[in-house]
Amino acid sequence: MARVWHPDLFGLAVRVSDIGTAVFAAFAFVVVLRIMHSVGVVRSNEFSWTAASIAACIVAVPVGIAVLHEPAPAPQNASVYGCYVSDMAPAVFLDEEGMHILQPGFPTIPFHLERHKRGIALTADEPIQARAADDRYIYSFYQPGIGTFLSFFREDNGQRHGVYDISQMSGFIMVARSAVPGNSGNIQYTKVSDENCA
Repeated sequence: MARVWHPDLFGLAVRVSDIGTAVFAAFAFVVVLRIMHSVGVVRSNEFSWTAASIAACIVAVPVGIAVLHEPAPAPQNASVYGCYVSDMAPAVFLDEEGMHILQPGFPTIPFHLERHKRGIALTADEPIQARAADDRYIYSFYQPGIGTFLSFFREDNGQRHGVYDISQMSGFIMVARSAVPGNSGNIQYTKVSDENCA
């Protein structure tokens, strides 16, 4: 979740996400106290500083980890500039102007990189799709839609894995809307020298 700064709250700069964390911590604190009471750790119905301290410690550890952990920033677009080719689809050239799908008449579209659970993804900021056309794939836009995610991968012993470090990248995959006969619909792009996109 992106950290959004509230300009001024009681004279303090406070992140909106931290307000949600504080609400969650208060709720978790009450839940932990109730559980401790129900299992017999707290034998009295009166407030106990010992029980409250134990509950606070139990809640503080995961909340502290959540608050202090800052996700790694997404890599810069420049780290993936270059030419990417596939046997079954138009080449893709990435540069500072955007994502160029080398198909006649196809416009340049913006892109950015994102970190996902399964690795780094190339995100086309327009809703593009690849679909079967005879024995190849062609690109088009679809509406309504959001951006399209293309997952970077690395290959080890014939197996593809998500990439968490851009220096290990072998290429990316575009999942087609419809598959060419005999193909899985996963269009694999490999990085090659820029001359291949000239």
